[in-house]
Amino acid sequence: MGSFEQLPEKMRSYPCGDWTMANLQTIARRMGIEVRNSDGSHHVFSFPGIDEDVTVPYKRPIKPVYIRKFLALVDAVKDFMKKIVKVLPPFAFEAYTRVLSRLPDEEGGGFLVTFPDLPGCKSDGETEEEALANGRDAFVSWVSARIDQGKNIPEPAGKTVDYVAADVSGRFLARLPKYIHARLVKRAEREGVSVNALVLAFIASGLGPN
Repeated sequence: MGSFEQLPEKMRSYPCGDWTMANLQTIARRMGIEVRNSDGSHHVFSFPGIDEDVTVPYKRPIKPVYIRKFLALVDAVKDFMKKIVKVLPPFAFEAYTRVLSRLPDEEGGGFLVTFPDLPGCKSDGETEEEALANGRDAFVSWVSARIDQGKNIPEPAGKTVDYVAADVSGRFLARLPKYIHARLVKRAEREGVSVNALVLAFIASGLGPN
């Protein structure tokens, strides 16, 4: 059993532990659970097809009552996904652009993989290779769930490529009008990613391959 699979069971066995929002975000990313930052002090976890959301205060350690509620959502997602028949995606995984970006330590570290053409489809891993492997699993689950809900699968836009955030300096400053910044924040909340990861996805998709 890998470290990711062990994490929910450790939380279940010891809900009074020093659990952080990064722990919950790591589980959520692997399972396709959406994360929204409602007002800066709370995070909201939700999953399409499951009515009840889970709201968790951004405090460390997270209280056991919220750990139990989050794990109940995790169990509900697992049961929900068991009912969905895995299908052969109409477009191959390799046809879509994948965006790899580093996750800050406060979000669990490692690498995040997102798909600019597939809103909400994402995963992560301790290494770039693990993130892409987990991203492939997330891709199949995302497509299967969407087809099960009777929704169309977006076609790949342009030529595929893996974009990795370069370690040249990793920082640049861009001033934005307030209304654009506000739209970015709202979009990032819907996608359950950081504003930085969202902007990186937009830039990578716009630049195209080298």
